[in-house]
Amino acid sequence: MRVIDYKGDDLVNAYRGEVTLGDQCIVRENQQAVFFRDGKAYDVLGPGRHTLTTLNIPLLYRAYKVFFDGRTPFTAEVVFVNTSKFTIKFGTKQKVMLKDMVPVGSFGTTFLQIEDPKLFVIEIVGNLSRFTEEEVKNFIESFIIEKFIDTLADYTSFEVYRQTEETSTKIRAQLRTDLGRFGLEMVDMRIEGVTIPDDYKNKLFYLQRGVNAEQLMGKEVAEKFAEAIRDTKGGGAALGAGFMAIPYALQGATQMMTGPGAALVQCSNCGMQVPRNAKFCPNCGNAMGTVSAGIKCSKCGSEIPAGSKFCPNCGEKI
Repeated sequence: MRVIDYKGDDLVNAYRGEVTLGDQCIVRENQQAVFFRDGKAYDVLGPGRHTLTTLNIPLLYRAYKVFFDGRTPFTAEVVFVNTSKFTIKFGTKQKVMLKDMVPVGSFGTTFLQIEDPKLFVIEIVGNLSRFTEEEVKNFIESFIIEKFIDTLADYTSFEVYRQTEETSTKIRAQLRTDLGRFGLEMVDMRIEGVTIPDDYKNKLFYLQRGVNAEQLMGKEVAEKFAEAIRDTKGGGAALGAGFMAIPYALQGATQMMTGPGAALVQCSNCGMQVPRNAKFCPNCGNAMGTVSAGIKCSKCGSEIPAGSKFCPNCGEKI
């Protein structure tokens, strides 16, 4: 009579060798023993000292009873599965592009437990031929990261960065379903950190006010127009063309910033409500923060803002 047992704390440990009716299998309090052969899981024994008989391993006996006649040893595997809770650290090695086109990195911890040892052995030990703790944990970690990235991409940067707890709850629910098919239960998951490039953090101000990605893109295009015009050193025609293009580029941004809760100021030239951080009025091209110089363009007659070098309407040099 041989004694089959495992005294360690590894997540999985497989005994490979001969099994004979009358042998004893010792299963400890935090373990389940799954009898396994030829890629199939059969009987499961809970904690206790078990003398192997046709009663406690009936599935294996019926499948291979010819080998048990006359107590002939039978080669099989007994996979000891640790049912205690364990943790898996995860992190995104590359930035994940979120729903609003903001790249983020994230890391955290999952708390897991093997809920169905037989299913766990079939799906991971059997189908994937993973027997050691390191192999099993590496597979689980890779699976969690893959599913976490896929799920994270469905959220916006505001949800991930400002509503971490709520987002964790939603992602946890999805991952729990995915891990359930391996016999694993996700007890908890915590997003412990989110990294967003500094360039994108300012976007959260607008995203918090319900601005969508298309509107935000319109605002960025408008700002680039303004920068290009400010830095232009060429002729007045190019500058005038730039000013003519601003209203179109700013159309989405203007709609965005005139919504509820937007911070607005009045243009000193035409009286239009303009975002506080705007450099130019999207209606008349007036440089915000300046007043009219009290003169008119000699070419088109438009009011000239103080400090202007070119007419904002036609591009004529002042």
